[in-house]
Amino acid sequence: MEKTTIYQIAKKAGVSPKTVSRVINNEPTVSKETFGKVLKVIEETNFFPNISAQRLSSNRLKSIGLIIPRLGSPYASEIISVILGKCKRCGYISVVYPIENNEKESKKILALYLERHVDGFIFAPPGSDDKVLLDFLEKRKVPTILITPNKPYHDFYIVKATDRMGGLQATNYLIGLGHRKIAIITCMPNRTFAKERLAGYKEALVSHDIRLNKSFIQKGDNSFRSGFLATREFMSLVDKPTSIFASNDEMALGAESAIYKMGLKIPDDISLIGFDDITLVSELSVPLTTIKQPVEEIGDVAVSLLIQLIEKKDIGKKVYEIPTELVIRSSCKKLV
Repeated sequence: MEKTTIYQIAKKAGVSPKTVSRVINNEPTVSKETFGKVLKVIEETNFFPNISAQRLSSNRLKSIGLIIPRLGSPYASEIISVILGKCKRCGYISVVYPIENNEKESKKILALYLERHVDGFIFAPPGSDDKVLLDFLEKRKVPTILITPNKPYHDFYIVKATDRMGGLQATNYLIGLGHRKIAIITCMPNRTFAKERLAGYKEALVSHDIRLNKSFIQKGDNSFRSGFLATREFMSLVDKPTSIFASNDEMALGAESAIYKMGLKIPDDISLIGFDDITLVSELSVPLTTIKQPVEEIGDVAVSLLIQLIEKKDIGKKVYEIPTELVIRSSCKKLV
């Protein structure tokens, strides 16, 4: 049987071979009428394998847009790795786009969908709170999943960790070791997950009749430097804490650096616990006890939900919370 060529498709559809090529590559420059005419000939002649024809006719590309915070952060690296792996196993490709919240970046993201490069989006913070962008996607009913947004956003589906429980787990663990002077370095105060981790810390203190000492609360911004500076403030107090809960591992690494630069040792002189369980912290000279954020499960659930939305399947609940887990290593000491 003679193989159908792109030139034969073009002749039957009454268009140029270049136009057929544009349709095959799903380019946005082709009008809807021409796109449909060429697609009809492609299907009639069985020019593509079935799967390709189905993708064109359904206008699905099997491509997911992953919108993440700055590249280089351990969180970004791990969530990318998990989602890329899950997408690949499900037969989807991923378009990774790191952004900061601003109008120029938002327009670039919109173009990904308008130019038919992706079927839907997964947003990790801070992109998960871009109102202009999310309003646009909602109006056009674009399949979208938000990871740890700052607040529920209309009808989008949400996947997040149990951050309040994580704060409670970390503080309860230190209390169980005999600590009552427990300091905390908070994450960005305007973020819901940061507020929830702080709320878990406070809840644990209240449940054990430990007075809240405002001097034991320092605001961080998720960075190594903010953890370093906050720890120096704690250790300059007359009444020093015996333990520090850093609300993310990057700040815990900064705290560790400050402690060693002051000539102190972990956990002999002060105990330290983090949050996230990024890969690096298990390889430290004193491996860090931390709260494991279930990045793998979050990524897995986010991709599964998005594919269901893309395939127009019914999904039950709107918010999916994945439990955090205490990972005990060597950075916390039991007080006598």
